[in-house]
Amino acid sequence: MDIIRNDKIVEIKDMLFDKLKQDISFLEKRITIQERSVSNWKYATDEFYTLIPFEKELNKMKKGRILKNIQFDERFASPYIFSFGFSKEEKLLLTQHSLGKDFGIISQVYDYHNSGCIEYFILRSYPSKKYNSKLVSIGILFQINDLLQAHVCVSDNKHNWSTTAYHVGNENKVDKIFRYASGWNNQTEYDLEYVDNKLNKIKIGNVVWWKSKK
Repeated sequence: MDIIRNDKIVEIKDMLFDKLKQDISFLEKRITIQERSVSNWKYATDEFYTLIPFEKELNKMKKGRILKNIQFDERFASPYIFSFGFSKEEKLLLTQHSLGKDFGIISQVYDYHNSGCIEYFILRSYPSKKYNSKLVSIGILFQINDLLQAHVCVSDNKHNWSTTAYHVGNENKVDKIFRYASGWNNQTEYDLEYVDNKLNKIKIGNVVWWKSKK
């Protein structure tokens, strides 16, 4: 599958680039609205919760660990605290973490559409107002067809974008993943292997890219 030239992916990419022109004050208000919509906050050392499939495995990210006894007013006290805001229905609405004093706060806001797609934006803001807020990136997770889901993300630099496509196999599990990012010579194809219905390995050809520790 050619994900770089896929008509739907290209269409979504162009749409997201247009959205980079959004007014920053509008996005700041969206963060405030989303914060007020949060029913339950959870805390962890890293990006423990994510809506992007296989994001941790493909990027070899730390899973992080849940933090307890964190007060809401303390959530920006350390760059090691990630905050996750959930709705009453346990939908992830917002992720936030501090980059340290005067380095800003990163907020990721999720929007759920009736079509089933999930759109998000990432904004870097400064509570001290010493610097202007900056839109970091915008992304969307959507269905191309019954067997193919895709994630497209664009950054504030119009030359930077990435996409990942997830193919569902016979056992209703993702069996192949295709990825591309600006600067790569071509897309990369991954094969997923399962043991007892749990992901065991992700391979690129014969090379093991990721392996479960369990």
